[in-house]
Amino acid sequence: MNEQNASAVVQELQALVATLEKRIVSLEQKKAYKPLPVPPPKKTVLNYEALKNLSQRRFDEASALLSDGHYDSACYMAGYSIELAFKARICRVLDEDEFFERATFKDFKIHHLPDLLILSGLRRKLETDRANNGTLASHWSKVSIMWSEQLRYSVPGQISQFDAEQFFFTISNSDHTGVLQWIQQHW
Repeated sequence: MNEQNASAVVQELQALVATLEKRIVSLEQKKAYKPLPVPPPKKTVLNYEALKNLSQRRFDEASALLSDGHYDSACYMAGYSIELAFKARICRVLDEDEFFERATFKDFKIHHLPDLLILSGLRRKLETDRANNGTLASHWSKVSIMWSEQLRYSVPGQISQFDAEQFFFTISNSDHTGVLQWIQQHW
């Protein structure tokens, strides 16, 4: 094969490659993008055990936030752990397997700790224990005054390190008079 023939073969191959590349691009453009269907997430069943575990997990997350200096978020999450502990107790008292699935539970989709205390069936027990333990009484007062679900909307920097550490002490402390510890004794 001479040089002229080899050059012609190379040109034909280049033309063929160019034609194939155009065809591939054309086919890719015609192909409509169809995303793979994403199955809906499994609905989480919030039963007694799940709520207990979630309460502890939120408290652990709150502790990590406190350690990292995120005081507002730490206090919100710590208070949320109390809310979940009350909801676990409600689930147990009512002997229900799926806390939020029944229409009757729509009234339990609340965040106000004093109301959850009543719904949990622990109001009288707390009154008795508060009368016998001034520290527990003080801790409940601080938590019920300081915590609200509205903390999730607070601008960072509203809660000082000292206040956050005091709040944590009222929830869980070494002498077992913390509000979360008290609920856990009864759930």
